[in-house]
Amino acid sequence: STRLRLRVLVAVAILIGAGGYCAYRFTRQRHESTKFKRIGAYSEIIWRHSESSALPTELVRAVILAESGGDPKAVSKKNAKGLMQITPIAEREVLKRTDLTKGDLFDPDYNVLIGTKYLRMLIDRFDGDLHLALAAYNMGPTRVQRLRREHPDLSGRELIDKHAFRSTARYCRTILADKSIHLRR
Repeated sequence: STRLRLRVLVAVAILIGAGGYCAYRFTRQRHESTKFKRIGAYSEIIWRHSESSALPTELVRAVILAESGGDPKAVSKKNAKGLMQITPIAEREVLKRTDLTKGDLFDPDYNVLIGTKYLRMLIDRFDGDLHLALAAYNMGPTRVQRLRREHPDLSGRELIDKHAFRSTARYCRTILADKSIHLRR
């Protein structure tokens, strides 16, 4: 009788746990689906600016999902704005090095233009190493260069995994989880 009750309790606990897990997965899938639908509205802009900066469209999409979740009105604690979460410093850097004129960072077209130009600048600055470029996009290029000087023997991936902020390492892993992301030479 006691064994039977224990077995019933265990079975109920397993069913409740399985039900909770299924509910979690369903909610997460709906949330991810909503984010993908949200950025779908910007597919043409993403494609156009990815092409003009010689970046894989999948990379730019992944950055937008990680940065703003596809919200063109997003603002971070560091005052980064829009789809690609452009900081005023990053915008100034791009404007200084191109013939572009200042615009509205909440305008998706301008935001993705500046974001793709900035990402391309970082990729070039870090010799095509996506781990270093994405870490620089996330935590700033000066910090990444300092880490690189302090640990010249490590690959970009090792450097970020071992010495960057945990949130930055997670950010890079999330974006680069899509194995179809490859830079064009």
